Amino acid sequence: MLAGGYVQADETPIDYLDPGGGQTGQGYLWVCAAPRGDVVFPWETSRAAECLAAVLPVDFTGTVQCNGYAAYPAFARQHPRPLVLAGCWARVRRKFHDAREQERDERPLLFLRHLGEDRLKLAVIGFTHVVGHHHAREHDLGFGI
Repeated sequence: MLAGGYVQADETPIDYLDPGGGQTGQGYLWVCAAPRGDVVFPWETSRAAECLAAVLPVDFTGTVQCNGYAAYPAFARQHPRPLVLAGCWARVRRKFHDAREQERDERPLLFLRHLGEDRLKLAVIGFTHVVGHHHAREHDLGFGI
C-alpha cells in the first residue's frame, strides 16, 4: 500500500467502553488508504501526532493527503523522511459552502466550480498546473484577488 508514495489519511472519533471504568471514553479510528488499494484502520485512544506512526512507517516517503488537523504537520516535521502534505478538496468545498451559508452569497461556490472546470479542462489536454489568481480576475467574481 505504501510503495506507491501516495496515501490518504484521516481520523474519526469513536466512543468505546473503558474496561474497568464503567464509562465510555473517546478513541480514534485512524484510516490510511492507497487510492483504489488497501486500507488499514489502526485504533488509538489519542489524536496525537505520534499515533500516525502506527499508520506511516519511518521509511515512508511521499505524499499524505489529509485534513488540516495539526497532528499531520507535527508528524511530518518529526518524520525522518520527506513528507508532502496535500489538502483535501472535500474540506475546501465545505469551507466555501460555509462561507456561502454565512454570507448568503453564491460567489464562493461559483468560484470553486469554475476552478474545478478549469482543472478538468487542463487535465484533459495533459497539463497539471493549478489555475490561480488570473482566473478570478478574468471572470470578475468579486473576490478582490
